[in-house]
Amino acid sequence: MNQKMLGRMDLDGDGLVSRREFVSYFDASLSPDPTEFRATLSQFHKIASTLREEKHLRPPPPPAPGLDPAERDALRDLKRALEEEQARMAAERERMAAERARLTALGREMVEKQRRLEHGMLEADRPWEEWQADEAVRNDKRRAQDAAWEAQRSAWERERDEVHSSNSLTP
Repeated sequence: MNQKMLGRMDLDGDGLVSRREFVSYFDASLSPDPTEFRATLSQFHKIASTLREEKHLRPPPPPAPGLDPAERDALRDLKRALEEEQARMAAERERMAAERARLTALGREMVEKQRRLEHGMLEADRPWEEWQADEAVRNDKRRAQDAAWEAQRSAWERERDEVHSSNSLTP
């Protein structure tokens, strides 16, 4: 009877009666009349008290049988093997973490080399600081050339303007 009632309570069929399922079942099955509801609740309390008393009167279950010496030795060997395996796995995790760190650093170095190569900064694998110093010298030379060209262009423009102004003064 109890299994059937639990089966009717378990609306989603998962084998467990949730609070929602319990309340839904008893809300539908208990009387809405307050007097009848109190009488039914009183019966539930009496049944619960009786079951509690019976539980306390029952003798405790017998203790589980102990292990014989061979089983105890086998269990100790299994425990030792488990501890050794856990230690081996911990060492392997540490080794893998170190290898991951090494590969990450190597990857970063390769990405930086690729970036420098793409920008024409990698010349015979020179140190970055040396390349930066050479690049600064090249930039200074470019600026000096640009200034010389600008001065030459300005001189040509002045000369052109003078020629034009002298041509316009002659009748």
